[in-house]
Order: sequence, then C-alpha cells, then structure tokens
Amino acid sequence: MSIEKRLHQPFPDQDIEQLIQNHQELFSSLPDDICLFEDLNDYCMSIAGVISYVLAGKVNKIPAYLKDIMMLSFFERYPHYNLIKSVIPSYPALYQELKDYEAARKVALKFIQSE
Repeated sequence: MSIEKRLHQPFPDQDIEQLIQNHQELFSSLPDDICLFEDLNDYCMSIAGVISYVLAGKVNKIPAYLKDIMMLSFFERYPHYNLIKSVIPSYPALYQELKDYEAARKVALKFIQSE
C-alpha cells in the first residue's frame, strides 16, 4: 500500500482508548491538560498539511512554524509520551499510524531541506 493510501486510514481511536485504559497508571502521572487523542491528531494533521504543500509543488509556501514542527518526531515534539513509547507496538493500528506519519514527515523534511 502506498504511503498516500496509508495516510488515509481511519484514526486509531480504539487503540488509543485501549492504550489509555490499559496504562492508566502512566497516564495519571501526566498533567490533566495532556490529551493523547489531541496531540496525535495535531501531529498527523501538521504532517498532512505539509505533505499537501509538497504535492502541490509549493514547498516555498510552507509556514515557518510547520517547517520547525517537521524537524521533530512525535516523541520529540511530545516528550511526555516517552513513558508509553515501549508499549505502543502492542497497539497495531496506533503503531502503524505513527510509523506511517513518521515516514511521511521524513519525506516532507527532505523536500523542505532541499528548498
């Protein structure tokens, strides 16, 4: 399956819910305003936005803040989730989503850096 098709897969809601439920003790140590759903969605949508610029041939139009975001992996951008990094492979849809968007981020980054 192409990266484009993989980026159009459903959001891994069930895996995220299961992860949070199975590891409540880890999530309870995070501040109340931290939300994995929101942070993962923001991460994926930022990458999707940059990819849309790349596909349109408008890399030079990518806002500076998005270029900065592309420099960071999910766990670099949201270091408070490092505590769940080792368990994520146990949640296949979530794990695949992170891998696919990380691959897309790296492709986008190559275009940004070659600009």
